[in-house]
Amino acid sequence: MKQILKENGGLPASILWTLAIVAGISVANLYYNQPLLNMIRHELGVSEFETNLIAMVTQIGYALGLLFIVPLGDLYQRKRIILTSFSILIVSLLVIAMAPNIHVILCASLLTGICSVMPQIFIPIASQFSRPENKGRNVGIVVSGLLTGILASRVVSGFIGELFGWREMYYIAAGMMLICGMVVMRVLPDIRPNFQGKYSDLMKSLLSLLKQYPELRIFSVRAALAFGSFLAMWSCLAFKMGSAPFYADSHIIGMLGLCGIAGALSASLVGKYVRKVGVRRFNFIGCGLILSAWLLLFIGENSYWGIVAGIIIIDIGMQCIQLSNQTRIFELCPSASNRINTIFMTTYFIGASTGTFLAGTFWQAFGWHGVIGTGVALTTGSLLILFFQNDNPNSNKSCYINHEVRSKQTSVINHSRHRLDSGGSNILRIGIVTWLNDSQYWLFKVGEATVVFLLFFVLVFRKLYYKHTRRIEQKKKEKNCPFSFFDAKGWIVMCFMIAMGITIRTLHLLPDTFISVFYTGLSLALMFTGTLFIRYWWRRRPHT
Repeated sequence: MKQILKENGGLPASILWTLAIVAGISVANLYYNQPLLNMIRHELGVSEFETNLIAMVTQIGYALGLLFIVPLGDLYQRKRIILTSFSILIVSLLVIAMAPNIHVILCASLLTGICSVMPQIFIPIASQFSRPENKGRNVGIVVSGLLTGILASRVVSGFIGELFGWREMYYIAAGMMLICGMVVMRVLPDIRPNFQGKYSDLMKSLLSLLKQYPELRIFSVRAALAFGSFLAMWSCLAFKMGSAPFYADSHIIGMLGLCGIAGALSASLVGKYVRKVGVRRFNFIGCGLILSAWLLLFIGENSYWGIVAGIIIIDIGMQCIQLSNQTRIFELCPSASNRINTIFMTTYFIGASTGTFLAGTFWQAFGWHGVIGTGVALTTGSLLILFFQNDNPNSNKSCYINHEVRSKQTSVINHSRHRLDSGGSNILRIGIVTWLNDSQYWLFKVGEATVVFLLFFVLVFRKLYYKHTRRIEQKKKEKNCPFSFFDAKGWIVMCFMIAMGITIRTLHLLPDTFISVFYTGLSLALMFTGTLFIRYWWRRRPHT
């Protein structure tokens, strides 16, 4: 007979360890591809950039699953959601195994990411039904299982890929998901949903929770930036280890995943001491460890000791940040644990996708040093939030909002923002200062600026860079001049954009908040493209 779970009544060990093990096997589907990227690239005949999109698309799928699938745990029976997701996951893994080209792999990887979110339903279960004194420890155990799956996935896929091929790895993954579905069906009891209403009401409540709890926004964004830094390393590690001086095979790359076992072991310890040490202190420790790891990955970039030490330290640092923030958010509103976790983890994996994409882009442009720069920048962003945004120890733990207090806060924020916007003329400075002083819109502004940056760089400036560098190479040397990196048409378009920007700003045709976000993303895209041109010139400068 299956056990009946009661909120805060205690979680049986059999269910707890089932959740931990199945969480590890489920999340592993996100990371099987990382040691196999070089093998996939060579077999399909595609570029490193296109191959790296597999990892990015998988993370995007995971973020979508977090946003649209995990909240269903508050509306429908969680076991039914889990079994349905596992069934779809089996199909998507088989499609990847039989895929004839990169496009099919990308589509199936997106679906794989969407349906691999089940661990994020398991974690709220561990928090909701554990006794109060065991919540942190039990959440840490499930997270440890999840991390072990992440680490083991790279090792297993590396060995399987080397021995049998990358396609066989996905056949095996499909079989393991079938077994997990059978175990969950047998062990996990039915859990009654705690939300009454329609799916549309459920999704609207996400925005209400996001507005209601500023701590949720702060915890989510700073954890997301750190995770982006973490995955920046892992998404490009296969390319780094496959090149000089290592020339490592996929199984060697997979073995490096074992170095992160320290992160898995530290998860349960972090969960145990969150209340004693404090979330803020754990975040300082975590950011410090991640920055130290990137320093080691820079100093020892051509040695195994540097790579191994960097992996160990970055894994421990990441767990300090993730688990402390994630454990704390469940205390905000226990009855909405799945939705709270949805907001946190969606933001978390948006950061992962951003970090993966930026790392791949900078790898193409600058190699391993570009990846290191990406990781340091993202970690610094997380650290800045920690400096400028204090955790509120007296936060309202109920699921009701104090509208009077919230109204006063909004009034102060709007007044401060008006003063900042009217006093400055530097668009980039306005954007950054506004973010640091307006916690209410942190998540949205970071997301919007990131989208603007990606759209302009990928769709416009990246193409311009390759177009004009090819044109310069075809020209005779005596006809080149300092301004020849653009043709006449390019300069006309640039002057028009500058003039339009000045006009909009001077005449106040658009809100300052929009301009700050838009121009921040645009300026970052321009500066990055300018850096590429400087790099191009530096490599081709005459040597005396």
